Amino acid sequence: MKAFSSNKFFLILSIFFILFRLILNGCLYKTEEGVNNEKDTDQVNFFEGITNETEKKQKCFSLSYSDYFQSKCCYSDNKCNRELADGSEEECPEYSIIYNNCGMAGILQPYTVDICTGISLVQGYCCFVKTKQYGNACIRTKNLNKDKNTATDQIIAYINKIKNETEIDSVECKGCYIKYYSLLIIISVIFF
Repeated sequence: MKAFSSNKFFLILSIFFILFRLILNGCLYKTEEGVNNEKDTDQVNFFEGITNETEKKQKCFSLSYSDYFQSKCCYSDNKCNRELADGSEEECPEYSIIYNNCGMAGILQPYTVDICTGISLVQGYCCFVKTKQYGNACIRTKNLNKDKNTATDQIIAYINKIKNETEIDSVECKGCYIKYYSLLIIISVIFF
């Protein structure tokens, strides 16, 4: 009989925990890989140290469809919340129409340049591309033009393969010295 009471207690505790999770509006995230330390954006100061509104939105949007949170994470009134169905004034990430093929945006449109250019590629560059009709995308290119912030033939071909005759508003690429990294590594190995 004692075992039955113990199981009943854990069942009630589990139901309470699940209901508590449903009551919270925040998005879930983890601070450390491999440790069971899920946090809710409602429970902590999620935007600590960030003053730029655009960076806050991108940080919030980046929690969408992660391993720990299988929904859109939206931004409103300096808060990061689950997507609400009540039509409230919130900004939510949009799905990419032109597929991202680099960067950290995943299936959603990047909101800031850093989500595309924050990670260096071994062969090539990841550029933040804004289009007039189809939003933003992170697109990889092997080479840059002389003016590194213009669309290369490879970027244009990639976009036209998905959406023909798309007008490009702007392109922002970083990592101009990638081709010199291998040379630097070889020189370092020789002298050290």
